[in-house]
Amino acid sequence: MASSSSSSSGIMRYHVFPSFHGPDVRKGFLSHLHDHFASKGITTFKDQEIERGHTIKPELVQAIRESRVSIVLLSKKYASSSWCLDELVEIFKCKEDQGQIVMTIFYDVDPSSVRKQKGDFGSTFMKTCEGKSEETKQSWGNALTHAANIEGEHSLNWANEADMIKKIATDVSNKLNLTPSRDFDRMVGHEAHLAKLNSLLCLESDEVKMIGIWGPAGIGKSTIARALDNQLSSNFQLKCFMGNLKGSLKGVDEHDSNSVPYGFKEVANKVAELCGKLPLGLCVVGSSLRGQSKDEWELQLSRIDGSLDGKVEDILKVGYDRLTKKNQSLFLHIACFFNYKTVDYVTTMLADSNLDVRNGLKTLADKSLVHKSTYGHIVMHHYLLQQLGRQIVHEQSDEPGKRQFLTEAEDICDVLTTETGTGSVIGMSLDTSNIGEVSVGKGAFEGMRNLRFLRIFRRWFSGEGTLQIPEDMEYLPRLRLLDWYNYSRKSLPLRFQPTRLVELRMPFSNLEKLWGGTQSLPNLKIIDLNRSFKLKEIPNLSKSTKLEELTLKACSSLVELTSSIKNLQKLKIIDVRYCSMLQVIPSNINLASLEILEMDGCSRLRTFPDISSNIELLNLEDTDIEDVPPSVGCFDIETIPDCVIGLTRLEWLSVKSCTKLESIPGLPPSLHLLEANDCVSLKRVRFSCHNPARLQFGNCMKLDKESRRGIIQQSVCRYKCLPGKKIPAAFTHKATGRSITIPLAPGTLSASSRFKASILILPAMDNGFRTVRCSIRSKGGVTVHSCECPCLSLSFRAKHLFIFQGDLFRQGNKCHEVDVTMSEIIFEFSCDLGDDKIIECGVQIMTEEAEGSSIRELDNYETESSSSEVDCYETESSSSEMDFFKTFLSMLNHHTDGNGDGNYEAKSSSSKRSGLFRNRRQQRSPHSLKWRRRQQQKVSSSLKLKTSKPVNECCPKLETIPALTPSLKSLNANECV
Repeated sequence: MASSSSSSSGIMRYHVFPSFHGPDVRKGFLSHLHDHFASKGITTFKDQEIERGHTIKPELVQAIRESRVSIVLLSKKYASSSWCLDELVEIFKCKEDQGQIVMTIFYDVDPSSVRKQKGDFGSTFMKTCEGKSEETKQSWGNALTHAANIEGEHSLNWANEADMIKKIATDVSNKLNLTPSRDFDRMVGHEAHLAKLNSLLCLESDEVKMIGIWGPAGIGKSTIARALDNQLSSNFQLKCFMGNLKGSLKGVDEHDSNSVPYGFKEVANKVAELCGKLPLGLCVVGSSLRGQSKDEWELQLSRIDGSLDGKVEDILKVGYDRLTKKNQSLFLHIACFFNYKTVDYVTTMLADSNLDVRNGLKTLADKSLVHKSTYGHIVMHHYLLQQLGRQIVHEQSDEPGKRQFLTEAEDICDVLTTETGTGSVIGMSLDTSNIGEVSVGKGAFEGMRNLRFLRIFRRWFSGEGTLQIPEDMEYLPRLRLLDWYNYSRKSLPLRFQPTRLVELRMPFSNLEKLWGGTQSLPNLKIIDLNRSFKLKEIPNLSKSTKLEELTLKACSSLVELTSSIKNLQKLKIIDVRYCSMLQVIPSNINLASLEILEMDGCSRLRTFPDISSNIELLNLEDTDIEDVPPSVGCFDIETIPDCVIGLTRLEWLSVKSCTKLESIPGLPPSLHLLEANDCVSLKRVRFSCHNPARLQFGNCMKLDKESRRGIIQQSVCRYKCLPGKKIPAAFTHKATGRSITIPLAPGTLSASSRFKASILILPAMDNGFRTVRCSIRSKGGVTVHSCECPCLSLSFRAKHLFIFQGDLFRQGNKCHEVDVTMSEIIFEFSCDLGDDKIIECGVQIMTEEAEGSSIRELDNYETESSSSEVDCYETESSSSEMDFFKTFLSMLNHHTDGNGDGNYEAKSSSSKRSGLFRNRRQQRSPHSLKWRRRQQQKVSSSLKLKTSKPVNECCPKLETIPALTPSLKSLNANECV
């Protein structure tokens, strides 16, 4: 972007630039050569309209640099023209700078005469040099020598000039076909698109073909078509490229894709990010910044971030303008409020509108304005599209209070403090990160009678800011979404009518209660008041019959959970973790839909919560429960009983630190995670299936050979870990250290290719939780993909194998370009323990056949530890592990929400659980069981049902648990000493 010359851009307008002395060859030899070029579809620069003089014209310099091949036609009088000699110098500059192809033709002149500037040719040259500087003479002479050293056609060697011309035309055509144009050299990934298009063209067929390239405006459809035309057009005698009949993409030709100037890389990356890496956006924005200083670039960034360039807006708006009014409205809802939300969420939130959400989303997807992510979230294809939607809303009125959506903090604070909101406003999303302390009057919301979506949040790791409202504020509109972080009052306004509420989220609030009496809440699905430390009571919820999630985590002043929950037959999740004052929970009721009951940290709770027979996960860590009903069960953890093996929907089994456990029999096919770290007596493990699972056998040094083979053969869900001393033979590519380069034969990869990797890690007595990372790069250093396995306990007494697999290329975004033509690929591994801990690595590129086969070659695969080492080894988890989890959970549930920009979002309750428990909820009634050795006292074993986030808590008075019932899906009774 630094250069204004089109030569820097790599755009090639001509196939051939001929350099010649006109009187010698123009009317005869050259005219016949032009005819042959035309017959082969070769575009030749013609200079008839350029007035020749004593110095080379800028038009000729540009033409030379915009040609793929230069042909130097050296004749007797070629050196008589300073113009020709200047052309020749420029041609060799272009050859050096751009790798341009240079071909020579010696027409009635001997190459040696040109090389040494001797004979008649030399005399002519010396005459031209008269009065010229030594520098000019030397540059001309060097250029002639270089030209003569290029092997070319010599007319004196041909009996028939026509045959020579035909041969030259064929040679040029072949070189154009064999030498890829430099137009698209810097466009990573376009080869994959061209390969796909070539496969559809069927050029060997005589049939007429029409192929459509589908995608949103500005994403690069014309660029791909132009690249294909550039690749194939020389094969056709007649051709025409029509870029865009409306001319809206003419700016692509102006795009300067030269390398980023020194020192501009960081700011250029910001520009690319703001443009969503749309070729059109890069073109338009890049053109406006071309030739500017770095300071000017940075100055312009804030302006780019705040508004779209007119050219970009005009093009992107084409798709929007073609939508119906209702679908335009849906587009604006997503751009301003619901980007990155799930389809179900948006459908629910807009259920009372006149919008056909599901069909509308399909239309927006068909128009390439949004797509549905792998996890079911609605995502706008590019940041520029979201910016377009917000700009359309901004242009609705010069007065912010008269627009549909308010997303800018400055506008929102102005509307609230001046009380100028109107009935036009239906959504408000305020990021308080950098507003400081803003106080508003009691009538701040009075005018916004149609406000339906109110979100007040603060980003992670950003500035402090609060919105203060007066105690006498009486009015809030009839909202469907009330999401208010750090709400400052003790209760909601008196005149607030929550009848339309679908979602109520008020984490870290000062609430003591929500409202008084019983409210009709027929639409309410989620209540999240986590870390509302002053909350003392929950209102009567008997009329909230659609409620699915109730999150009261760390509401440390709450004493009683309302008995009205007995009416909530759709309630799936109750989370009252760390409600340290909680003493009373309704009993003898049966909530038919309840799946998860989290009560760890309720240290004053003494009565077992007998509220559902269908619970999938029950967590009772650090409670004071003295008795457990017979339906929960008990067992001896020195062996795994048949009643556990028979749990056909068991997903998670942890026997961590069960030092007396010697064998694990056949496990059910539903299993997703088996934790057996520090089972120092474990010898035998049997699998009854090859379903993908996470397998942890850290420090299980007594595993027999058959068990180790079975563990390695087992399919990998995310990772598996076990003792070992070398990379298994099935990993066909191996290397010492932490990186490996793999050569690739053509056709090896596809967009869906996967890999399996194994690393050998040195012993590390580390009690914390660490991450193993894998970076995958192409030969040129471009990152193809990166993946990681976080939160691993990598405390090893001996060398261990860590095995995992993943996608070779990023998946889930249809617009992501994949280059499957790489000649080699580089894997680099790292871990938080220190990269020097990785001493060997191995990779297997997975084909469908390889993924379906097992690993058989495990000869001489032994552990290095002796049984004596095992006998004296004891495992004790440190407090750092527990502190890590508490900190992690606090961060995870800290309510921070993006405003639809795609920024990091982590919520407690529903959004968190959709990730943590997704597999459980997709399958019917899975089970989760955990046993674990006691942390503080070295007893042989203890019973624990694992939550996905362990903490160092206990039920100290529990003495017995009777027989286990098949209906139980999860039991957590940690530290039952």
